[in-house]
Amino acid sequence: MRGKHGFGIVESLIALVVTVVVLGGLVQLLTGGKRMAQRSEDRLDPRERGHLALQQIRLALMDAWSYEIIDDGARVRFRSARISGELFREAGSGAVVLRTADGSRRLACGQVGSLVARELAPGLLRVELELKRSAGASASSAGNDLRMVQEVLIPTVALH
Repeated sequence: MRGKHGFGIVESLIALVVTVVVLGGLVQLLTGGKRMAQRSEDRLDPRERGHLALQQIRLALMDAWSYEIIDDGARVRFRSARISGELFREAGSGAVVLRTADGSRRLACGQVGSLVARELAPGLLRVELELKRSAGASASSAGNDLRMVQEVLIPTVALH
């Protein structure tokens, strides 16, 4: 009778092949899901893309305890307890970028004509986005760019 003290080379190789196949399938699922999410985001109406971007901007800025408006409102630097970063329009792609310490991410805006931030009063920040219509827009709406506004109230008690 032969004693068994563990897996043999054949069993180990089979386990390795099965693990590689399963991990490969998971990677394919994750990358496919990411691509599908990006495509569905690209198909959104410009108004929906703008609302989504403004919502993300509001969430990033709403608990800020300090902010600085730079370049006549084209950039906003901010600090909060959970996130610090910079919000700006990327010149090459026309996308709005939220750059944080842990990396940059593009907000779901598509082509942005302008990003302007203004301080209306201490602690009240107004962010305006002008969205350009895509090349595939209908002829009736091709000349109508969208201007969207989000006002973010930052508690004045926390400002420096």
